[in-house]
Amino acid sequence: MKITLKKLVVGAALLPICTSVFAIDETITGSFKTIKDVTVSQVVGEELVINGLYLTNTATCTMTPPDTADGASVWVGDTKMKLATALPSTAGASVGATPAAASCAGVAGTIGIYEIDGASGAEVTVTLTAGTASGITFTPDGCVGDYDGGVDNDACTTFTAGSATINLANATDETVSATEGQPEEGKARIALGGTVATTIGLTAATPYTVPFDISVTY
Repeated sequence: MKITLKKLVVGAALLPICTSVFAIDETITGSFKTIKDVTVSQVVGEELVINGLYLTNTATCTMTPPDTADGASVWVGDTKMKLATALPSTAGASVGATPAAASCAGVAGTIGIYEIDGASGAEVTVTLTAGTASGITFTPDGCVGDYDGGVDNDACTTFTAGSATINLANATDETVSATEGQPEEGKARIALGGTVATTIGLTAATPYTVPFDISVTY
């Protein structure tokens, strides 16, 4: 949270001289409440891995984003995302699918899951930023849990131009239907796939690591 004080410029004018000057000095008090720091971290055992990229320059592979907008077959599931949605959904059969293409072998990978931890019910903006290393660029894509503060009506909001604004779970988020996830107060999860592209030739059977950014702000 940021508060900015803007400078006020007041023009001076000539006034008649007065022999009496009145002044008041008053102490003003205010009340302020802090908010919990917001953090984001990778869920243990849920590292993002994209396989099958060809060795040639300009090769690309795209892991289908694991969100409901791309179909039930690639949805990671309400349980893993800790969502209580209107239509309970289990994990699809093609989670981590990376379709074959001219420069992609079509080998399935592993989606990445990340957890936001912040203030109960707070609105946050999540922004994804592509990363480049070792001649590879990675552009993340997916969705982030958005909580309604009620019963079985949460959603996974897809990123638009790399950004999404959502509400973290609060104490009144509930689950009543089977196969639903269990919301956790002050938290939300992000599920990511995305696209990798090369700018140089690569070495066979070599793992490459590409850092990218997930920023979360109130």
